Amino acid sequence: MYKKCAVPIKRLKKEVDLSKFKFKTTEDISPLVTVIGQNRAVRAIDFGLTVDNPSYNIFVTGIRGTGRTTIVRDLLDKIATSRSKPDDWIYVYNFENPDEPKAISLPSKRTKSLITKFDRLIKKIKSSLKTAFESEQYVERKNEIIELGQHKKRTKFSKIEEEAKKVNIQIKGSSAGFQTLPMINDKPMDDQYFQNLTKKEQKTIESNIKLIQKMIHDMVNEATTIDRLVEEEVENLNQETANFVIGTLFVDLLNEFEKYPQIIEYFKTVLDDIIKNVYDFMDDRPAEQFPGKPAEMMDGKRIDKYKINLVVDNSQLKGGPVIYEMNPTYNNLFGRIEKKSYMGFRYETVDCVATCTTAFTVFSAAMVKSLELSSALTRLTICAGSLT
Repeated sequence: MYKKCAVPIKRLKKEVDLSKFKFKTTEDISPLVTVIGQNRAVRAIDFGLTVDNPSYNIFVTGIRGTGRTTIVRDLLDKIATSRSKPDDWIYVYNFENPDEPKAISLPSKRTKSLITKFDRLIKKIKSSLKTAFESEQYVERKNEIIELGQHKKRTKFSKIEEEAKKVNIQIKGSSAGFQTLPMINDKPMDDQYFQNLTKKEQKTIESNIKLIQKMIHDMVNEATTIDRLVEEEVENLNQETANFVIGTLFVDLLNEFEKYPQIIEYFKTVLDDIIKNVYDFMDDRPAEQFPGKPAEMMDGKRIDKYKINLVVDNSQLKGGPVIYEMNPTYNNLFGRIEKKSYMGFRYETVDCVATCTTAFTVFSAAMVKSLELSSALTRLTICAGSLT
């Protein structure tokens, strides 16, 4: 029985005539670029990939082990390399609505250059502004404006003092304001002396005091107006100085990215914001800490709103991207906004926001179907062409 089942030793080894091969090692052979078998499936998938319509999708099914994933991956990798590389995406601060950062697309070859040059520019602007505001010319001009305002106030006060002396009244400044004291022989009049005066003399002194007090009241209002006008002139000087410094430094970047309207618009909003908040922009003081409030939420971290955040980087791609998502949860498919928690506060930052743009996305339909939210949003996103 056993002898009938025995296999000769010669048949246990497959002998190959190596002389028939035209290569020495497998390194001399070009790799296989076609799929073995499944010709009909390959033609169907290949045709589907040439349909340039976002509402057209390919559903691949079959028995496990028949090479579904391999076929799809090989065909996608091949066609993706012939596609153009997609743009990068950046997030920038929205000065009109800080809770909604602006998303801007830019060719990947320009994105990192923009971020590097813009970051360098912000630092340069900061140092240049400090130099400009510490310059002798600026300080002299600012002091002239302030001194002119002080001179106007002193002139008005001197006139009131002269009027007060004519009626023997002294004006004395205090933390509570101005006091008006009747004088006699260059000394303040005491209550006893005032009571010994005639009614007519008392009424005359009281009338003079009211007149001087009204003049002081009017002078205080005028002084407030003068201070406001001085502040406005100093602010105008600051903006004029800042505009000159920043405008000069921004010229190169404006010229370099003039073909990108959204970038130019962002540059202009940054320029306007720095000019309007020039002292806040130059402020190096750390944010003041309040109990229960994290440092990221402080006004002191103002420089962050001038940061360009790269959220989609396609610089390493060769052609169109292909993403294989084997765990198609809601967050993996549509991104997330990461929130931080601190002492009861929840907040997020711009550079935590995730997003992606792809030429092809491959995921398990069975897995998506098992996740109801992901399945519904996938259908809506495919139909609408955006996640909103």
